[in-house]
Amino acid sequence: STVFVDLPSKVDYPDYYREISQPIDLKRIESTSYETLDGLTADLQLLFDNACLYNQPGSTIYRVRRIALLCLSLTHVSFRTLWHCEE
Repeated sequence: STVFVDLPSKVDYPDYYREISQPIDLKRIESTSYETLDGLTADLQLLFDNACLYNQPGSTIYRVRRIALLCLSLTHVSFRTLWHCEE
């Protein structure tokens, strides 16, 4: 599978599904119609939190997750500023 885009294979990574109670991937996020920016942000946060829970600190995926969370945080603030969201 492609990291973050697809869920890990249940055959190759059965432990992932024992450790992660709410698996989510970018395909699911992309196919969801979000009514609020907060809903989208929550699912992206869940995606990156899952990566943190399953992967070891120092691993490539763990480091990518840290960068992605920073980008998510900055983007969320930018969207709110641009559109003056009142959520």
